[in-house]
Amino acid sequence: MGGRLLFPVLCLVLLVATVAGAQDIPSLKPRAGIGAMAGLAYDPKSARDFVGVNAFLLFDYDRIWGHPAPDSLKFKTELSIGSSLETEDLILSAGIEALLYLDKLETQRFRPYVEAGIGIAYTDYKVDGQGSNLNFNPRAGIGTEIKIKGNPPIFCCLRLWHLSNANLHSDNRGSNAVVLLIGRYLTPGNPL
Repeated sequence: MGGRLLFPVLCLVLLVATVAGAQDIPSLKPRAGIGAMAGLAYDPKSARDFVGVNAFLLFDYDRIWGHPAPDSLKFKTELSIGSSLETEDLILSAGIEALLYLDKLETQRFRPYVEAGIGIAYTDYKVDGQGSNLNFNPRAGIGTEIKIKGNPPIFCCLRLWHLSNANLHSDNRGSNAVVLLIGRYLTPGNPL
């Protein structure tokens, strides 16, 4: 079991180092965050629940894509590493998302947002009819930053999460989960 844990631990160290290092790129001005995730699989019945850690960088959309965009639109890159609860199989995911803050709903304490994007995920396991361990990973969710005076905000997000190989294999049974992400920004957001 010790050798099996080495790869996930190295991935986690790389993930944290990447998040910490990207904050030093002043021209991009990213915000970084890290948190816990828990996925409740609902389709098919053989899909597995999972837990893990998630780290991300949040950039101004126009700084990445080089065209005008509203200040409330952000570009997010994220990495996740976790394990299924039933069998401790490895789950790795990397993705990009567009995140839009819902400025009209913002309060003194809460800054809600919606997000949607695509990723690639690797799982050690496959559900019946799933032809590949490497799959596309579209996701969409709603969330909020919870502002804390004098500290970086906390975040909470509820997301729909899908895995399938987009017919790159003749067996393409996908799986679906609802994922809860809770964590903290490592860098400040809008002050109170």
